[in-house]
Amino acid sequence: SDKQRNTIIMFALDQASNQAESSTDATVAPMEEYDNVHLSIRLSEPLEKRLHFEVLQIYRFPYGRCAKLLLDLKPVSATLSLTYMQGARVLERSRNPIFRAAGLVAIARCNKRNVVLSDGRTLGERDLYQEALLLDGNQSFAYNNLGADLSKTERIILQRDGREMGRRELYLESLRCEPTHASALCNLATSLAPGEILTLPDNRKMNEIELYLEAIRVTRDGPECLASTLNSLSVALSATDTVVLDDGRTMNKRSLLLEGLKHDRTNFRLYFNLALGLDVSEKLTLPAPDGRTLGKRELYFEALKHNPDDSFSYNNLGTLLKGDETVTLLDGRVLTKLDCCVEALRCDPENAQAMHNLSKLATNAPVKLRDGRVFSKTDLLVESIRIKPTYANSYATLATLLEPTESVTLHDGWCMHARQLYVEAIRHDPKFGIAYFNLALLLDANNGAICLAQDGPLLHRRELFQLAWRSDPRDADYWNAVGVTMVKTSRLQHDALPGKTFGPKDMFVEALRCNPKLGIAYSNLAVEIEGREKITLSDGRVMDRKSLLGEAHVLNPKDRDLIRKLVNEMSDTETLTLSDGRTVTKAALRAM
Repeated sequence: SDKQRNTIIMFALDQASNQAESSTDATVAPMEEYDNVHLSIRLSEPLEKRLHFEVLQIYRFPYGRCAKLLLDLKPVSATLSLTYMQGARVLERSRNPIFRAAGLVAIARCNKRNVVLSDGRTLGERDLYQEALLLDGNQSFAYNNLGADLSKTERIILQRDGREMGRRELYLESLRCEPTHASALCNLATSLAPGEILTLPDNRKMNEIELYLEAIRVTRDGPECLASTLNSLSVALSATDTVVLDDGRTMNKRSLLLEGLKHDRTNFRLYFNLALGLDVSEKLTLPAPDGRTLGKRELYFEALKHNPDDSFSYNNLGTLLKGDETVTLLDGRVLTKLDCCVEALRCDPENAQAMHNLSKLATNAPVKLRDGRVFSKTDLLVESIRIKPTYANSYATLATLLEPTESVTLHDGWCMHARQLYVEAIRHDPKFGIAYFNLALLLDANNGAICLAQDGPLLHRRELFQLAWRSDPRDADYWNAVGVTMVKTSRLQHDALPGKTFGPKDMFVEALRCNPKLGIAYSNLAVEIEGREKITLSDGRVMDRKSLLGEAHVLNPKDRDLIRKLVNEMSDTETLTLSDGRTVTKAALRAM
């Protein structure tokens, strides 16, 4: 029967692994997937006689596959598919320390909880790696996987020799055992700062990018792992960086991701990062045999198709939706902007960005998450800061919810008012333009000043507006605000616009180039123009004081101060045709 046959096969595997104790030169590379182990079995003698088995080979199979045992059992052949965990258990029962170490590593990869071994002991994941290293001090996978289980600052003492190691030292030790261990090369790359150079155990010196390139060159771990490494290399590059692969091809961020899809079309991170680097209106064509042309949204759809629990894909997809717009995923689910945030937090309750984005969508009513937690608008931002204390956006958004005299208590007990929250946002992101801008608005226009750092200079409104402007020369409000605080004869330069200088008039003209609907900029420019002077805007319009004030009135029809200025520019009998088609007189304006 099948049951009897499987019992015999499992007995055969036990015998085979025990007889392999004399083969000390073999190594095994287990892995994290629950792949099948195919065992080609031949019966060597009639079943009623004693069974003799011999392990012919134990391959060091690609990382991402389990060990493959080939047993020569003549003359009848059969094939059994064994789960990854069953194969790991067979190795763990071996008397051969090398095989047993490999089995322990395999079991650790399958179980994040405690497991009971064949000798009755109960061990957790890290203890399994430690036990594997006691049996085999050259178990490259044990060092690498143990390092991957540690946090960035965590250190561990090896039971084998008492050495204390952190992540980086464990990855280096893994490479000492196996210099071509692609996963260890990739993991080591993640521990390096940009530009940092590290000396490997074989005395080669490499930086982050070179480690990824070396991992791509030496990997024998199958297409999935190659695709993952290409993704990691792409993430490490800046928008303008390129690298040359071993085959001579020059690649940038996007081409590396597309190359990854040639090897693994199910890797959700490839789709996610392609979407991340794409403009909203841009599309790209996926490599053959797929060949589809997808935009930013569709790439997030693909990411969620291959990983329905990817928190950041939900969050980023939500940021693309406007107002009450909905989106239909590939699995048929229809989501609103708010639904995307809630789904993101279902997948990862510690997603600080999703918490922040949800707060911006929340009304005054409490928001209930899928895990039952209930938050107010303010509480969502406080929670976002608790999760990620360096997330500048949450400080700035929280500041906008407070009245000038109001304060909020953060998770660590700190009580902050709006000014302090903006300062904290700037501390975590020194190029955060809106934080400088809003902080300037909170200061007294005449003598208000604030210090952004201990022992730093006092900054007034003018300096804060200029810092906002220097952080982002695309924002019309920043150009306008700086223009207002300048004296007529002063001129400024911007690092992003070399060779140019800007006076107050230029500032307002640039503000209108960035946003032709910014009414206050027309009004401010009108103030700078003298007499019958005319000025040419970036869109080619030639305007005088009257036409500038008229355009400002069209954009802000209820601004009574603006109406008064326009009235003062007109004679009693004069009429003015506005850009919205209306013709107005001085008397009609006075009546408004």
